[in-house]
Amino acid sequence: MPDSVSAPAFSPEAVFSRAFWRRPDPDDHILHAERYEPPGPGGHWRWAIAVRASATLLATLRNPASFGLLPLPAGVPPPGYPVALPDWFPAPRPGDEVLATRGGHFTVVYRPHDGLLYARDHGPGMTPPTSSGSPRSPTLHMDKSP
Repeated sequence: MPDSVSAPAFSPEAVFSRAFWRRPDPDDHILHAERYEPPGPGGHWRWAIAVRASATLLATLRNPASFGLLPLPAGVPPPGYPVALPDWFPAPRPGDEVLATRGGHFTVVYRPHDGLLYARDHGPGMTPPTSSGSPRSPTLHMDKSP
């Protein structure tokens, strides 16, 4: 991650909760999780997470009404890729299931052969999941304190 953001200051469970708007299920196993905050006003937060995902988490992410994630055709990189990501975050490869919001900020790479899910997002404020089926609109700016 670039030097323009602060060091990670969130527990893996807090990163999961802010990323997916829910607590991890017992079957969600967090392998890596990082969230960075800007050191001052006007910056962007960003997070990345690697999870051995539960069936419930996968179903939630695959439902476009939850976060507005849509499947990308095989071989099409997510919009905005590559971005500054931790070394452990892989680029999509053949056989991966890739989901992304229309702007590509929130991206999920799922590797069905080993059940690993990698996700990342960045932006200027927090955006809750949608329940109306319209992908991630409008943006809700919330307090970003842990």
